[in-house]
Amino acid sequence: MLEDRYIKEDFWLSGAAKYLISLYRLGGESNARKLIDYMSEHYGTSHTSFYSLTPVLKEKGYIEVIEDGRKKIVKLTDKGKKIAEKLSQFADEL
Repeated sequence: MLEDRYIKEDFWLSGAAKYLISLYRLGGESNARKLIDYMSEHYGTSHTSFYSLTPVLKEKGYIEVIEDGRKKIVKLTDKGKKIAEKLSQFADEL
């Protein structure tokens, strides 16, 4: 049941993990709007959580943010990709 999956993931996965998994499942790179929509659809997260986690994940070296005018691209670094891949496998096992 889909609700059971949400409950399990909410219990085991932090907001940062959900962010990295979402970006990984979008191919490792995405514009911010698409990433926010994916996170909202799959995890019920808000825009606020996206914007609060972005600088933290960037500072830790998991993502890089490329700004082009009003457009923002978020991309996994090599370090972030390794972690996101493991987190994604873990989430699939839940």
